[in-house]
Amino acid sequence: RKNMPARCPCGLLYTTESEEAVLEFYKGVVALAAYSTDPCPFLDKALEFDPRFVLPHVLKGCCKLTAGGLPSDEEVKKCIAAVSEVSDLTWRESKHVEALKKRFEGDTYGAISTWEEILLHYPTDLFAVRVVSGLHFLIGDSTNIRDCLARVLPAWSETPTQPGYEHILSMYAFGLEESGDRAKADEVARRALAINPDLPWAIHALGHVYEETRPPADGVEHMMKWKPHWINSPLSVHMTWHLCLFHLDSGDLAAVLEEYDGYMKPRMDDIFALVDGVSLLWRLECVGFSPGEDRWAALTQNLSDVLDRHAMAWFDLHIMMAFSCKSAADQAARLLLAKKLIQSIREYAHSGKTINHIVTEEVGLPLCEAFLAFGNEEYDKALSLMMPVRRQNSRLGWSIAQRHVIALTVVQAAINARNYRTALALLSELKELKPNHRTTAQMFSTVKELCEQGKK
Repeated sequence: RKNMPARCPCGLLYTTESEEAVLEFYKGVVALAAYSTDPCPFLDKALEFDPRFVLPHVLKGCCKLTAGGLPSDEEVKKCIAAVSEVSDLTWRESKHVEALKKRFEGDTYGAISTWEEILLHYPTDLFAVRVVSGLHFLIGDSTNIRDCLARVLPAWSETPTQPGYEHILSMYAFGLEESGDRAKADEVARRALAINPDLPWAIHALGHVYEETRPPADGVEHMMKWKPHWINSPLSVHMTWHLCLFHLDSGDLAAVLEEYDGYMKPRMDDIFALVDGVSLLWRLECVGFSPGEDRWAALTQNLSDVLDRHAMAWFDLHIMMAFSCKSAADQAARLLLAKKLIQSIREYAHSGKTINHIVTEEVGLPLCEAFLAFGNEEYDKALSLMMPVRRQNSRLGWSIAQRHVIALTVVQAAINARNYRTALALLSELKELKPNHRTTAQMFSTVKELCEQGKK
């Protein structure tokens, strides 16, 4: 075919004769960057205009690698096969193909390096920015969630000739929050929303800032104010989870259950939603409120189907939470599944050398064993397993707010083991990190009183 490159709104050239294909592809990139809608329909449309246009295949492959949180290997193979048939690529396009292949093979660091190499030469490649920041998030590299955006920021501007700046700001705000600069994260997220209020990722980043620094009532107000801009997005279940956390820390358990039953529970159709559901119910258990057997049963039934997938150590940990929860129905059957999961994780951890294999062996497996001990009411054992790895939990990836469930469980294990001095020390840490958390303050007061009683 003739090599007549078309240009996207960011000014980058693509090896296709179809400007319509490029525009549809760019819509898909924006949908992914903003978390505003599913990018795949746009990519399919782009491929209708030009089936040999490589980048929609690559982006689709990236989406399928995390489709519902669990890789769709056959779909990714189809995407790789499609791009392998095309030879007349630019250097940038060939690097995107190379990165996808590395990602599919489990070479996460290699994929990151390849996409970062693209950004050294083409810092306005929004696709590369989005996948790189996403991968840093999945491996828990909060510094580089921030810095990969800082490196490209000078190349972007708010001028009409450079669209997409608000998406860069949204991602940068989240990286700033995760790396500890909440004041700047707040300012950058608001700049993004001033450009475009329909930015679920910017609203999400600002929600994380509120979670770490503001009273829970302010968090509820923030989530409700911006709800029209996130409720119809792919982030809607996760954003509702954040809203539930603010309600929980306000002590409004009725509001937590209303949001969970009314919005989250009917939408437990992928592993991301299931993980949010497990995390929320487990937190309720940690503050002394049992959400009931029925709610747990709805989660464990779905999770038992993915027990042997091991897509991410983070997922395995939440599957273990569901199987080891004391409040779940058929506890004996659940604990059998939990033991089966432990054996499956051990076998997986020794079956390869990808980053997920290593993190599973060194962090995920000890934590899963600890949660199983917790479910068996072996609290001393649970505590002894958690304490050596609790400082490494960032290696599991995801956000500080999401990983907070581990800290709460370590505290609860110490309390249940009647190791009140350890519990008080841990709560002191949490109280300093999150001074506006009502539940942490209440637990601190209770444990402090127990320590005082122990002195008498």
